[in-house]
Amino acid sequence: MKLLNKTRLLDWTLPTSFLHLPAPLVDPITQMLQRKFTGHTHTWRGTQFIMDKKSQKGVPLRCPSGYRLAHLGKRGITLMLKTSQFSSVYTLAEFQDFSANVPCVGLFLDPSQKEDYTVDKKLPQADDADFPILYVAVCYSGAIGMLGCDENHWQDGLVGLLVQVCGRLMADMGLISNICVQDSNVTLRSVMDLLPGWETGSAVTRAWTCDGTLCP
Repeated sequence: MKLLNKTRLLDWTLPTSFLHLPAPLVDPITQMLQRKFTGHTHTWRGTQFIMDKKSQKGVPLRCPSGYRLAHLGKRGITLMLKTSQFSSVYTLAEFQDFSANVPCVGLFLDPSQKEDYTVDKKLPQADDADFPILYVAVCYSGAIGMLGCDENHWQDGLVGLLVQVCGRLMADMGLISNICVQDSNVTLRSVMDLLPGWETGSAVTRAWTCDGTLCP
């Protein structure tokens, strides 16, 4: 902590983030951020879940009838940015550039889909005008996040399906499929506790400063 306190590698007057802090360092680093930065200081506590790739191999994912899975189009990306904490930080063009390189998956109502179907590795691209009822993507931290869901669909297993699809897409890209669930998010925690092929990992604590643009 003494070396971190004296380092010139960090400009403490700028917003700073620490991810996956060990428990003994949470309070000292949070207090140091509060001393050095004149803006807002926040902490986030949760649990990391990691996908076991071996348990996923050969197990098909099924999308129920009446729905369609696809990569988000412009309307979905716009909705995701608007409802995220990054809406005042990134422009739509910047967010689209980022989203084009990571899995951004949406679930769409599709009455023409009369039967359940097996989800293919190569998801189709949604039209720019398509409106998702549920969406999820890989965040800047490298974890699955930015989850948005219509209240009517939390209890029917569709959230778990989207996490599974996003996790497998991450694995195909050589990424570590993981999601961090905030302690206060009991609804998502109940989904992850029962999701096949996902293991409960370590506790996760984040600390960051901001000028009011990244407040939770």
